Amino acid sequence: MAENKNGLAELVVGAYGWQHSAWQVAYYPDDMPEEWRLAYYANEFGCVVLPAEQWQAADQETIEQWLSEMAEDFLLFLELPAQAGNLSAHIKLFAGRCAGAILQEGEPADWSAVPDGIPLLCSEESGQLRRYHRVGQTESVLAWLAAQSEERIELPVLREQIETALKGVTVTSRLAFIIGKQAPAMENLQNARVVAELLGA
Repeated sequence: MAENKNGLAELVVGAYGWQHSAWQVAYYPDDMPEEWRLAYYANEFGCVVLPAEQWQAADQETIEQWLSEMAEDFLLFLELPAQAGNLSAHIKLFAGRCAGAILQEGEPADWSAVPDGIPLLCSEESGQLRRYHRVGQTESVLAWLAAQSEERIELPVLREQIETALKGVTVTSRLAFIIGKQAPAMENLQNARVVAELLGA
C-alpha cells in the first residue's frame, strides 16, 4: 500500500453483515437476487464483519461462494460465538482470507481451535467507539462505531470518530471502520466513505 500524503492510514468502511431487511429498499436494487447481494456490497465497501450465526450455519459451498465474491484486498472479519465450544469446523475455510476473528469474551487461550491463519482480535475499550487489535499487539486493525438501528450520524460526529479511530495507526496500514450492528443506516456508511476520502484516508 502506498503511503498517504497526509500521513493517515487507509480507512475502509463496512458493516456487520450485508443481509439487512432495511437495505432491500434503501440499498439493493429491487430486482437483485439475494445471492448477488454480497458481490454488490463488496464492490462498494471494503470490509464486513460476518455474524457468528451466519457463517456457522453456512455449508462449505456457500462459504466458498462468499469468498469468491470478495476481492483479495477485501477485509473480512469473523464474529466468534460467545463460547469456544460452539466453534464450527467451517472456520478453517476462512484461513488466509480472514483479517481477524473478533473475541467477544474470555482469554485468547480459550480459542485454540481458531486456525493459525486467522488472527485473534480483542478490545479493552468500551463506549461508542471500540478499537480492536491483534492479540499481543496494540495497533488497531478494526474500529467499530456503535449506532442504533437506522440511526443517522451527523457528519461532524462521524468525522470526529473517524479521526479518533485513525490515531496511532501506522501510515502504511489499513483500518476497517464498521458502523452499527443490526440494520445500520446505509447513509452512515456512504457518508463515512466520503469523510475518509476528504481526509485523505
